[in-house]
Amino acid sequence: MSGIMQRMMASQAPYVPYGVKATYTSNATLTIPAGCTSIRVKAWGGVGSSFTEAGGGGGFAQADIVVTPGDSILIKVNGGTVGDGGGYSGVFITSETFANAMLLAGGGGAGGDSDHFDATIGGAGGGTTGEYGGSNSTRDGKGGTSSAGGAAGTGGGDFGAGTAGGQLSAGNGGIKSVPLYENEGRGGDGGSGYYGGGGGSGYAHSTSSGSDKGYGGGGGSSYTGGASGHATSSVTNTAGSGSTSANTGDADYPGVPGVVILY
Repeated sequence: MSGIMQRMMASQAPYVPYGVKATYTSNATLTIPAGCTSIRVKAWGGVGSSFTEAGGGGGFAQADIVVTPGDSILIKVNGGTVGDGGGYSGVFITSETFANAMLLAGGGGAGGDSDHFDATIGGAGGGTTGEYGGSNSTRDGKGGTSSAGGAAGTGGGDFGAGTAGGQLSAGNGGIKSVPLYENEGRGGDGGSGYYGGGGGSGYAHSTSSGSDKGYGGGGGSSYTGGASGHATSSVTNTAGSGSTSANTGDADYPGVPGVVILY
């Protein structure tokens, strides 16, 4: 067979789905090649920072997504509006907007911090609702849900309030400081997600020494619903647990938060 005939036959061969695996541990863009109509995406969200107490683990999300050759797929790793919380990882069509999200794995909230080593853990990210920080007291940040950002840890008096999470954004932890007594409690920032987790509150006693506390931030939620014209199927959506990230035993896990695309 001539070389010309071999090249003609190769150009007419059907596209074999999932013949290529691309691993991303930083932001990137993928242009969908000719003949490709579906991609399989696996994503691991970021881990919340640890201070006096540990940060929450990241979530895991996976789905097959309908695509069109020429589509521009934006890959985000540890994305979103984050401070010390873990960022979301996942894919958008064309640009990083709420409406263009196709699949996201939520990040964990940061642990609380205290000058006197009294704090609560950050909530894990992922699932349809991220975990709450600490013991779910009114001072701990709450997890983002499928339809709203996580509520913030409450303030007032000796407590500095956190801020609530929102679309693709995490809340900030509150701070209460009493320099005279060297007291400062710092709440953990929330984790980013489809909806971000709320920030925990910070406590410092205004009249005595040796008394402060930081409350953990809530985890961000994951999303597997696709975008307009880009439906999803074969969906997996797994939350982390405490400081442990989800599905790190997967053969494709890159060892750190990231995104794997098979196409």
